[in-house]
Amino acid sequence: KLSITEKLEIAELSSGNEVFDLTSSQLQMYYLSKQGRRLEYQLPFLEKIPKFYQVQSIKRAVKKLVLKHPAFRTQFIEERGLPKQKILEDFNIPTKIIEVSRGSLKEEIRGLCEIELKFPGPLVQGALLKIQDGDFDLLFLHLHHILSDAYSTNIMTEEFWEILTNPDQEVSQYDETYKLY
Repeated sequence: KLSITEKLEIAELSSGNEVFDLTSSQLQMYYLSKQGRRLEYQLPFLEKIPKFYQVQSIKRAVKKLVLKHPAFRTQFIEERGLPKQKILEDFNIPTKIIEVSRGSLKEEIRGLCEIELKFPGPLVQGALLKIQDGDFDLLFLHLHHILSDAYSTNIMTEEFWEILTNPDQEVSQYDETYKLY
């Protein structure tokens, strides 16, 4: 039997956003991630961005990507002791702007990769590494493996460039089939 507090928490989580069961693949990733080897289930995404792109254009492209893909907007919560997924209507990836020299670039990336992404989320974080005296900057997205894999990341990369190079083009949102995988 649920307490009044538990009932209120469940109602609050469900209001405006449905809560879904995890798939068998998501359950496996969820429990493995909670067993202390959390950094092993995180994926770094790095993309070279020519310097002529403005920070606001890059952020806008990332925002459109987030709105297009429900996976980026998914939180993993526990309801009555069981893991569930909740897809948020909107979400902004926490993104830092970091000025970095070429000499300290690897160390900075390593530090970003060591930031643990914890449930319920956000399970994606970002940074734009502004490289001093470089021809390009680096977009860094840190994704939990429960949100993406190598195949999906390749699709995301193609779509990011399509959005960045065609900023006025409408972006269609995927349906929420992510919750089924």
